[in-house]
Amino acid sequence: MTVVRLGIRTQALGWVLAAVGVFLLTADMVLLGLNAARVDTGRVALNAILGVAILAYTGAGRLITSRRPGNAVGWLLGLIGITIATSWPAWALRILTRPVNAAGTRLYSSLPPSGNNRG
Repeated sequence: MTVVRLGIRTQALGWVLAAVGVFLLTADMVLLGLNAARVDTGRVALNAILGVAILAYTGAGRLITSRRPGNAVGWLLGLIGITIATSWPAWALRILTRPVNAAGTRLYSSLPPSGNNRG
């Protein structure tokens, strides 16, 4: 009975590993969509290639861990997929949170300096 439980937990962990990879890929694609106006086509192509790599690594890791839970290669492939997925969306978040040159910013910069700043 204990061996069956361990197998169920291992299967669940494999599914969680794959789900985290897909969730992070989805978050990456959402950030890419939000930054569509600021992203060039080269970065979009690179993002698509890395998306395929994330799916390939996590998918192969899930397949191997479902058939042979004791095989470390499956777990390593899944972790590589998650590592790629966690390191890649950082650029999109930086672009998304960069300050935008809004109308108020231009208006403020066109005002003359205040009188107490004479030097």
